[in-house]
Amino acid sequence: MIALKYQSNNFIVIEPEHYTYNGVEIVIPKDFESDLASIPRILWGFLPPHHYRYRMAALFHDYLLSEDYPDGFAHDVFKEIMQVTGNNKFRIFLMYNAVRFWSLFK
Repeated sequence: MIALKYQSNNFIVIEPEHYTYNGVEIVIPKDFESDLASIPRILWGFLPPHHYRYRMAALFHDYLLSEDYPDGFAHDVFKEIMQVTGNNKFRIFLMYNAVRFWSLFK
């Protein structure tokens, strides 16, 4: 379970979070801030932006992008975390492709 506190429309990591992807150890430091999933308000009824099922995936995705990891790597980590945290295939497909699509506009 990720230890976060909510402050000023962001979530702040209380304790460092660790994840290993393809042998790469990723550590999100204490005090890292994230808005978690940036989901358009019109979709919140279907995909609430702070849902526990994809909170961890969104947090690691935000961190990796903030540290200038390649977009593809961040997206793949996001997808794997979505899978291991029990999201259904439809939600994984939808959210993974959404992050890939939105990265074209940054």
